Amino acid sequence: MRKRWNDLILLGLLAALLVNGRSVQGDTLTGEAKIPLISEATTDPVAPRDPQDPDLPYPGDELDPANQGTGSTEVLSLDYASNLHFAKQTAANKVSAQLLNAKAMVQVTDQRGSGTGWVLQLKPEFLVGQQTGAILQSGLLDFKGLTTLKTTSDNVSPAPQLVTDQIYLGDYVNLVRASSQQGRGIWVLGLGNDATTPAKLTLALPAKVASDHYVGTLNWSLLDAPN
Repeated sequence: MRKRWNDLILLGLLAALLVNGRSVQGDTLTGEAKIPLISEATTDPVAPRDPQDPDLPYPGDELDPANQGTGSTEVLSLDYASNLHFAKQTAANKVSAQLLNAKAMVQVTDQRGSGTGWVLQLKPEFLVGQQTGAILQSGLLDFKGLTTLKTTSDNVSPAPQLVTDQIYLGDYVNLVRASSQQGRGIWVLGLGNDATTPAKLTLALPAKVASDHYVGTLNWSLLDAPN
């Protein structure tokens, strides 16, 4: 994080004071060191990193090619959040669709000097049929055991904590929490990096469900202090 250091004032220890030309021994004065720090409100956008090795740039996602990141210039920034694509399913009472984009991830960068922590929240909305308008409400995003939380090799900050890895549609949940002095620098949350048991979307369907392409909004929220 870039900072401006202005008006450096050093008031040190006065060991001897000259009064009327004479040296008076034994007097001391404790002074102050004043350093006004001005934290800049914005930074350059942070480029997305590889969720498996954040020292490397993000290799891209062929299922999400138009996603170039948020372009955020805040000192606490949500840099990137993947759009999630799940495999086609045949309608039944219950379906479990696998996540197709293996490089799906979310990236947070904390360049503040305060170390006050942060929390990443997610609310997945109900799924809506693009042709029929049919709504699917009973569903669960399941990243259980698959998420990875990584940072760059030069980051010495304590890691934030993964709060949950299962999110019901329509619920707002805390996904990652950085307590005080945690989570500084770049942190990448991989959402589906296990090729053998990928993340999935489980849906409980009504007796009759229209054949359609269903889409739901992922609402991400980055708060500037843990709650």
